[in-house]
Amino acid sequence: MLALLENEEVRKFIKWVLIIFLLLTVLMVVAFNYALESLHRQTVENNIAIMGYIADQHPELEKELVPLFTRGPSEEIRELGEDVAKKYGYTQDLPLAANETFSNYKSIQLNLVLALALISLALFLTAALWFLNKLYRKIRSYANHVENIVEGDLIPIPCEEVEGDIAKLSHGFNKMVKTLSAAQKRQWKEKLLHKNIISDISHQLKTPLSSIKVFNELSMDVECEDAETKVFAVKIEQQVERMEWLVRNLLIMARLETKSLEFKREIKDITKTVTIAMEPLKELWQKKDIKINTDFEDDIYMSHDEKWLAEAVSNIIKNAIEHTPNSGKIAIQTSQSPIAVKIEVKDNGAGITNKDKPHIFERFYKGKYNTQKNSTGIGLSLAKGIVENHQGVINVTTKEGEGSMFTITLFKDKSI
Repeated sequence: MLALLENEEVRKFIKWVLIIFLLLTVLMVVAFNYALESLHRQTVENNIAIMGYIADQHPELEKELVPLFTRGPSEEIRELGEDVAKKYGYTQDLPLAANETFSNYKSIQLNLVLALALISLALFLTAALWFLNKLYRKIRSYANHVENIVEGDLIPIPCEEVEGDIAKLSHGFNKMVKTLSAAQKRQWKEKLLHKNIISDISHQLKTPLSSIKVFNELSMDVECEDAETKVFAVKIEQQVERMEWLVRNLLIMARLETKSLEFKREIKDITKTVTIAMEPLKELWQKKDIKINTDFEDDIYMSHDEKWLAEAVSNIIKNAIEHTPNSGKIAIQTSQSPIAVKIEVKDNGAGITNKDKPHIFERFYKGKYNTQKNSTGIGLSLAKGIVENHQGVINVTTKEGEGSMFTITLFKDKSI
C-alpha cells in the first residue's frame, strides 16, 4: 500500500482529495450555521409575536416578558405551561410537520445536505476523472509507441524526472527500445554482410561462367565430326545457362532479404505485366506441347513494379510448366475487386502432397513430384519475396493428382 505513495500521480490525487475534503468541511460548517441562524430568526420572530399578544392582553406583565424568553422560565412556570399545553395536545410528541418553524428548518437542512452531496460528488468525480485521464493518456501514449515499435519505428518515450511506477515503466520501456535498436542494427549488419558475401560470390562466379560460355560457343562453332563432343558441348551450354540463372536469382534473393532491392512502382496494367512474364517461357511450353488458356480482365491498373512483378509471375508460370505433363493445360487468369487484384495460374499436373505443401516456398526445397533435373528450388521462394514486397500474398490450392493453382493477391492502394 505504501508503495502507491511513491507515485507522483497518486500523491497529487490524495492532495486534491484532502483539499476537496477541507473545502466541503468549511461549506458544511457555513451551511449548517446558516440553517441555525435561520431557525434562530424564526424562533425570535415567534417569541416576539407571543410577547406582543401577552403585552396587549396584560400590559402589567410587559417588563417580565423579555427576561422570560431570554433567561428561560422557572420550573414552576414551565410545569404550569405543560399542563395548559397538554389540554390542547401541544406536547414534545407533537409531529415535526405541525411546527412550522422546525418544518421550515428541516426543509432548509435537507436542501443543504442534498446540495452538499451533489457538490461533493461533482468535485470527487472531477478529481477522479482528472487523475484517470492523466494516467490513461500516458497509457495511450505507451500503446502508440508499442505500435510504432511493431512497425519498426524504435523511438524512446519522453521520460519525466519523477518517482513512481509509470516512470519505472517508461525507463524500462526505453531500455527495451535501446536493446531492440541495438539488435536491429546487428541484424542489419549481418544481413548486409550476408548480402555482400553472396554478391561477391555471384560476381566471382560470373567471370569464369562467361569464359566457359565463350569457350564452349567457340568449340561448337568449330567443325567437329564427333557427335558425342557436340552433345557434351550442348550440355555444357545448358548447365552454364542454368548456373547463370542460379547466380542471378541468388543475388536477387540476397537483395530481397536485406531490403536493398529497389522497387519502382508505377500505375500500369497488370495484364500487360503478366503478358511480359509469359513471353520468355513460350518456347518452354511449346516444347512440351502445353496449351495455355488465358482469361484477362481489361483495364486492371494498379501501382506496381512491372519488371519485378513480371519476374515473380514468370517463376510461378515456369513452375507450372515444369510440373505439367506433355500436352497438358495451364490456365492463367487476371481479375479485380474493389480492394484487390488477383493473378491465378492453374495447371493439371501431379499436384502437391500434404507433406510438401508447407515447404514449397522455402529456398532449395524440391517436392515429391519434382522430376526436373535442372530445378533449383528457389523460383517460388523468389516469387513469394517479390509479392510480399508489393504488400501482397501468394497462396496455393492443390489436390494430389489433379494439379495446383497459385493465386497472387495484390491489395489496391486506397490513396490512388
